[in-house]
Amino acid sequence: MKVQLIYAAIIILFVSCEKEKQAEDLNPDNNTVTLTNLISNSGFEISGQPSLSTWSYIDGPCNIDTFSNDVPTGGGVASLKLEPLWLPAEGAVETYITGLTCNCPFRLNFQAKCINLYDPLVSASVYIKAVSIASIPSINFFNTQWTPYVLFTPTFNLAPSDTLVVKLSAGSTEVANWQVLFDQIELYQLP
Repeated sequence: MKVQLIYAAIIILFVSCEKEKQAEDLNPDNNTVTLTNLISNSGFEISGQPSLSTWSYIDGPCNIDTFSNDVPTGGGVASLKLEPLWLPAEGAVETYITGLTCNCPFRLNFQAKCINLYDPLVSASVYIKAVSIASIPSINFFNTQWTPYVLFTPTFNLAPSDTLVVKLSAGSTEVANWQVLFDQIELYQLP
């Protein structure tokens, strides 16, 4: 059975890698709630240079350059470029958020672009490490132009010992090959 899964789990990118994006009006009564991006190095850049700092490959690096200079408007100098690995490996990176205590949902914002994507499914998910992700909602996408996406998670009951995982993935393949670019990804804890 050919399995072609693509997960883009929690990602947080800054519109500009040099500044933190904050503040959004979430209340129709004009009560402003300030939100803070929870992911370090969410734009895959440090001091204007491409970087994977705070991100780790799951099954090893892909066979292509890690970064692309193809970026969305305001995306800095580089985007993350992933391609699928051969089954059962997965072309993916993860970053981890620890020390949160809340009973709250999260919002994941990101931009993505697919290259040479024929049939597989690209998706975005946010999950707690060591908890099954089968029931977590996801966004499926396959656009060939930079497109913004938003994913609202269910309410997570997090203890300080829990690890929230942000996973970006180009999936796995047995035949086809494609690439997925990710940029401007932000994760917010909602009130």
